[in-house]
Amino acid sequence: MVPRPRRREHRGDELGHAAGERVVRVGGEAHDVPADGARVPGGGEGGAPGSQRHAVERLHGGPRRRHQAARHGRSPQPTIAAIGVVYQDRLLDQHQALLRPGGEVILSAGALGSPQLLLLSGIGPASDLSYLGIPVSADLPDVGKHMFDNPRNGISIIPSVPIDHSLIQVVGIPSANGAASYLEAASYIVPLAPALRSAGPFIGSSSPLYVTVATIMEKVPGPLSEGSLWLSSTNPLESPPLRFNYLSRPEDLARCVLGVRRVAQVLEGRALDGFRSPVGSDNRRAAVRRDFRIVGMALPVEWRTDDRALANYCQQTVATLWHYHGGCVAGKVVDRDFRVIGTRALRVVDASTFSETPGTNPQATVLMMGRYVGLKMIERHSGRPVIPS
Repeated sequence: MVPRPRRREHRGDELGHAAGERVVRVGGEAHDVPADGARVPGGGEGGAPGSQRHAVERLHGGPRRRHQAARHGRSPQPTIAAIGVVYQDRLLDQHQALLRPGGEVILSAGALGSPQLLLLSGIGPASDLSYLGIPVSADLPDVGKHMFDNPRNGISIIPSVPIDHSLIQVVGIPSANGAASYLEAASYIVPLAPALRSAGPFIGSSSPLYVTVATIMEKVPGPLSEGSLWLSSTNPLESPPLRFNYLSRPEDLARCVLGVRRVAQVLEGRALDGFRSPVGSDNRRAAVRRDFRIVGMALPVEWRTDDRALANYCQQTVATLWHYHGGCVAGKVVDRDFRVIGTRALRVVDASTFSETPGTNPQATVLMMGRYVGLKMIERHSGRPVIPS
């Protein structure tokens, strides 16, 4: 089993960054990433340089053997086989772990790590590998291709009353076929920088003020926009460049426009009136108007009718939900049993095999996939059925 480095996520709106960029925290370091995803840190769905001490550097390939089957009209068998992994421990000492007879290497380094490790092991586009001086073990042009990340856009407010910290627990599904954007909500407590507020008589100017922020967001399903991951170095601890091309397909952008408009409609509902704050003049005789205290970019004034303005809002505020997938897509890099095409004793079992994320969060699907593949492997090795037919 390939060790998987831990990942720490960081929300893009918690650090100052230019419009259209997002921030991902991987392995304890914050990284700015352009809106098109030109570069994302991490070797295995995480793992910045220095955090992959336990990560596999590359896969061991068995010796090449030319098979005679093709001469007799049969389909040739793969000529490359995984025989183990090479990895470093926390002291940077290098080790090898070799397979027992009949064993397999299961690569589960995530949508960022699995394609990177295949490429480092010589499995990928032959021309790209040769350019970096990596011996080609299997020419698979689609390794690192078809990379996806679901765009997220939302509206954040400071509610008038404190609310508990809460991850996403409630999801709105506007369409039965999953074609429309999902609506989700979350709340969190963040420190307000001292420079943004005046010091009170009992509060020092350097003391942060913690405020509650609530976000209602939309997640574009699919998506259709795709990008790619490639190597710029043979160093396994160096982050591979990655471009997601968020909202580059007009279909995705149109879904975002409708999704953000639905978020605005939710905020207009009477159910959220209690979270509005008083605004207006200091005239006590005047009627007190209440509205939301928006954090970040405000919606266009004509959001109800101006699709072009909403499309610009989508492109300026796009962020990630960290649902990276693709890079080792089934049918292109792995077969129906998650075996890497053109190789033996090597499988990829993680979200890198997805061409789209199922539902609103892929975690449950990834867990079920891992259990299913494990049971199928037990069946093959034991010779008895484990999964009910």
